Amino acid sequence: ARAKQEYASYLRECLHFRPAFKAFGLRWIRFAEEEPHLFRLLFWSGKLQGDFPERVTEMFADLLEPLLLEAENEFSLCETDARWLFQHMLVQANGIASLALCGEMELSEAAVSRSLSESCMSMVFYLKIKNGGLDTALAERMIAGIDRLPEEKR
Repeated sequence: ARAKQEYASYLRECLHFRPAFKAFGLRWIRFAEEEPHLFRLLFWSGKLQGDFPERVTEMFADLLEPLLLEAENEFSLCETDARWLFQHMLVQANGIASLALCGEMELSEAAVSRSLSESCMSMVFYLKIKNGGLDTALAERMIAGIDRLPEEKR
């Protein structure tokens, strides 16, 4: 329980950044690099039975609400699509974290940030096309910000 609380506190700091959604993914990955034993205890111990994104969503439910709201507003998504996006981005971040933890991948924060942006953009475009509403202004804004790291909110 203490490990989960410590990790939740670490992740909660993402809410001080914009976009918090991206900062969450970067912090997820950074924690695996900075606290490998704790990360393994939380996510590799076999305690998370069932659907990984759904279980993590339950673990950090209080943190999820502002992240979903940001995604809904930033990308003009409904709550269901924002949740789908979050869960898929979580799998992406966890995959990068796991590869880094195993020593299989070393990427700079800028490279990881770009990878998360590209994945997010692809998934948002998929949702928009699926729902018949891809708008060029959103696409241009996302492409323009692809290399931007999260910035602290003022």
